[in-house]
Amino acid sequence: MMPELDWDALTSICNHVRDVPTISSISLTCRTLRAVAAKRLLETHVVVLTDTRSIMSFHKFVNADRATRLPFVRRLRIDVLPGRIDEGTREEAVQSLLDLLQQATHLKSLVLPRPESTYRALGSEPRFLGVISHISTLRELALERRWAPNEEIVSNTPSRLRTLRVSLAILSDSDAWFLEPVPLYSLLERIAPTLEVLEVIGRPVAFDNRGSNSVVFPAIRSFRVVAVS
Repeated sequence: MMPELDWDALTSICNHVRDVPTISSISLTCRTLRAVAAKRLLETHVVVLTDTRSIMSFHKFVNADRATRLPFVRRLRIDVLPGRIDEGTREEAVQSLLDLLQQATHLKSLVLPRPESTYRALGSEPRFLGVISHISTLRELALERRWAPNEEIVSNTPSRLRTLRVSLAILSDSDAWFLEPVPLYSLLERIAPTLEVLEVIGRPVAFDNRGSNSVVFPAIRSFRVVAVS
């Protein structure tokens, strides 16, 4: 008769598995391994929310065991397009999404590929901007398409960001087609001490000798400009 495998050993094995179907199979074994598998899935995979079904399903999943699941919600990608939220359950879906963003107190990465489209899909819910702006645990933030509040979010975030990908519309004047470095530095002043990776999307950055800069980026190791016509 094969001796029983120690729970600590089983947990250690689960913590090294990355294959989603395997982790899912483990979760079906028993209640104890279900908790271990759920933690592993949340730790290692990006949760992608794109419509009513995905939002409501994930909200239900987390609430089924909030104490052990919420702390491991680490990475969210929210890409909801207009028409993807059912009109009949819009209010419930929007509230569920806001609850997730407010209650995931260990969230490290938030990616919004099309923030303005998502905002409109959520019925232009004003609380959406406020909730994002007040998340204090992020290490990565991506606002990959232009949205008027992008600058406000970046300049006011309480998070100690290490990675920022953002599309900006900061211009020196209305006719300029590029971003000037001085207002860019000013915008990033709050997160400058911790920022390691910066990607500016949408317009070239014109570096020259004009103006002065007192903002220092001691941790920066990668700066990339992605110009989009």
